[in-house]
Amino acid sequence: MASTTTTTLCDLPDVILSTISSLVTDSRARNSLSLVSHKFLALERSTRSHLTLRGNARDLHLLPGCFRSISHLDLSFLSPWGHPLLTSLPIDHQPLLALRLHLCFPSITTLSVYSRSPASLDLLLPQWPRIRHVKLIRWHQRPSQIPLGGDFVPIFENCGLLESLDLSAFYHWTEDLPPVLHRYADVAARLTRLDILTASFTEGYKCSEIVDITKACPNLREFRVACTFDPRYFEFVGDETLSAVSTNCPKLTLLHMVDTASLASPRMVPGTEAGDSAVTAATLMEVFSALPHLEELVLDIGKNVNLSGVALEALNTKCKKLRVLKLGQFQGVCSAADWQRFDGVALCGGLSSLSVKNSGDLSDMSLVAIGRGCCMLRKFEIQGCENVTVNGLRTMVTLLRKTLTDVRISCYRVWEKLEYLSLWISVGEFLTPLPLTGLDDCPNLEEIRIKIEGDCRGRRRPSEPELGLSSLALYPKLSKMQLDCGDTIGFALTAPPMQMDLSLWERFFLTGIGNLNLSELDYWPPQDRDVNQRSLSLPGAGLLQECLTLRKLFIHGTAHEHFMNFLLRIPNLRDVQLREDYYPAPENDMSTEMRVGSCSRFEDQLNSRIIID
Repeated sequence: MASTTTTTLCDLPDVILSTISSLVTDSRARNSLSLVSHKFLALERSTRSHLTLRGNARDLHLLPGCFRSISHLDLSFLSPWGHPLLTSLPIDHQPLLALRLHLCFPSITTLSVYSRSPASLDLLLPQWPRIRHVKLIRWHQRPSQIPLGGDFVPIFENCGLLESLDLSAFYHWTEDLPPVLHRYADVAARLTRLDILTASFTEGYKCSEIVDITKACPNLREFRVACTFDPRYFEFVGDETLSAVSTNCPKLTLLHMVDTASLASPRMVPGTEAGDSAVTAATLMEVFSALPHLEELVLDIGKNVNLSGVALEALNTKCKKLRVLKLGQFQGVCSAADWQRFDGVALCGGLSSLSVKNSGDLSDMSLVAIGRGCCMLRKFEIQGCENVTVNGLRTMVTLLRKTLTDVRISCYRVWEKLEYLSLWISVGEFLTPLPLTGLDDCPNLEEIRIKIEGDCRGRRRPSEPELGLSSLALYPKLSKMQLDCGDTIGFALTAPPMQMDLSLWERFFLTGIGNLNLSELDYWPPQDRDVNQRSLSLPGAGLLQECLTLRKLFIHGTAHEHFMNFLLRIPNLRDVQLREDYYPAPENDMSTEMRVGSCSRFEDQLNSRIIID
């Protein structure tokens, strides 16, 4: 009888297997691959290029040396989160641990780190002289003793090959950056990507600073900046600044300019007037003509840009590579006055993604024209356009039914392919009417983000005992949730008579969450701005412990050690972290809510448990 042989994947030559393994990018898929055999484990470790380190910074000496191909290293999530990396350790340990990181990861070209002070960068950056991409993170206030530009000097001193600098989550002073760019002009000239669209800014970069930055970085291909377009402010951004950006950086393929007011309050308050900006359509046409390589454009002005349709028509002829367009406060985006002739943004037929925000004259006919003209749209978002009705939205979506896959509008009764849903509701509203809005049949919904905002002070107790999270149980695949109550304001301590403090509001928000089969949860507790407190309360901790299926839990705030211990009752929970990633992050780490020892003790208990699966 002839013997039969079975050929498996393991029989492929090692060179081919290594190539296949390097093409697998999803972390979970790579982890599963490493469990197949010792051979696959070695292949996975030797070909992995991206790594985010978790765990406690005190244990960095235990790092394995098998990840030799890591090029992208993220140190920003080490615990205790937000504390100075390495510099909080004994002074004689600091250079040794930095050297240990270099020995374990010798090929780093991209580094992300929480930089409370430049001392951490002084230790880390000399270890990797070939670094090309740096991302800094800091939600704490900038230490006043740091000299002007001191946060960035270690980067430009040690990273001569720097190509990309990301400061989108790094609080700093706007006057810090321009002098450093001019001091290290050769390094600045090599920059191709600069992200200073910093979420924690209140006013953003001034016009003169933007001009200086773009002059120092003439080879930029991607530029993101937070600024102020309001003419009432000193050194606001207007026509001259926009012209300077396009003149100084003609190679731009991506340009994001966002008003800080839009970052702080993405939605317009009903009944308020935005006022007019100093940006004109004529200047926009000049800017578009000077940027022929533009592929992605975001202009969220925060103030009205009137008669913008003519300028947007120029995009079709001047920026033929444009695929992504996001406009905020643009009026006259598409008038649709003539059914036979397209105008405005409807002429940009090459767009694959379009977002229109707070356009007061956008109508149903405008949407129909956009649906007919922008026939390649895969993503469409609309916000704050009060003249648009369900009929117009439905007609547009019907016209784009063959291409549209990502939409931020609810107008159909059945969303068979909907996988992600974002909701924004006011304090006191309920989730229970959600199925009545056409979202009762979403069999593939996997992830939901709920943002609750408003002032609890002065509000009476809600008529219902809960927000309505239990109603989300009708979505069978829902496994990930972001519950953001960070913009909900109330009394953290004793509330006045007839009012609820934040602990009772937190009970209202979280009641019913245990009925959901969540595996991942990001939770932002409500806050008391008067005392800068955003903390998990006793009712909140008690309700979170009922989420028995959770594996990952990130609390974007603080919590008492005793309350954190409640979470140890979740059987398969293996990844928990407190992140004060909001500005200003609390400075005082002497309370039990932020003490390094408290966080470390909880993590030790969490890591010592046996995970059932």
